[in-house]
Amino acid sequence: MRVDALGVAAALGWVMASATAATAGPWPKQPGEGQAIITLTYDEATQAFDADGDDGLPTIFRKAEISAFLEHGLTPRVTLVARPAYQWVEVGNGVASEDALGFSATDFGARVLLARPLGGVVSAQAVAEIAGETENVTDARFGDGGGGAEARLLAGRSWGDEARNLFVDAQAGYRWRSDERDPDEIRVDLTAGARPNSTWLFLGQLQSTWSAEEPRVFREFESHKAQLSAVRDLTSHLSLQTGVFHTYAGKNIVEENAAFVALWVKY
Repeated sequence: MRVDALGVAAALGWVMASATAATAGPWPKQPGEGQAIITLTYDEATQAFDADGDDGLPTIFRKAEISAFLEHGLTPRVTLVARPAYQWVEVGNGVASEDALGFSATDFGARVLLARPLGGVVSAQAVAEIAGETENVTDARFGDGGGGAEARLLAGRSWGDEARNLFVDAQAGYRWRSDERDPDEIRVDLTAGARPNSTWLFLGQLQSTWSAEEPRVFREFESHKAQLSAVRDLTSHLSLQTGVFHTYAGKNIVEENAAFVALWVKY
């Protein structure tokens, strides 16, 4: 049943930006090389955080999504990136609910290697966002919200070789929204990874999003998520990833719990 989006959002504070099985790292792909990470996620919440950051607000949130994260080396310094996603989402407050099926917002753009200081990597990334039929922006009816664009700075450092290594990367981005009713966003992502041998990779990630300005129509919000996953190499070109993520803090946002499985295809 479709209901007024403002009424549902006022009770829920549901958000589009979920943790994902893969996000772009700062390292470039070589020309002609790349990877596709195809992820199936199930995500749900039964309560939400209020405007003071307290949880316990009853809510209904369920999502099943298949997404593809794509990277392709164009030149030694430029890597093309894209992320389309197809999803079914239901939101409600126990009195009324609505659901939608279709493509969510799609990102596409490029990452440029800037420097390699002290054994690390620093890159800049720019992406454009095309609105879809389902989740596009926070606190808006499915399909509403215009497109957007994001500028991001990425930095990473690794230790060891391909068989055994540790790495960290940190990213900060600012996302502009084309619809003046929707607030811009600040995003910060932190990742640590460990490869104890040539078969396994273990990842820990923190992903945070804040509304960047006073809301014109909808409310300000913030979301903080933690994600753990393991990746097992099946062949030199195929890997399987499994993991979970949880929204551990936020304001005007649902408290998500999700599990995902992903297939990494390298070429």
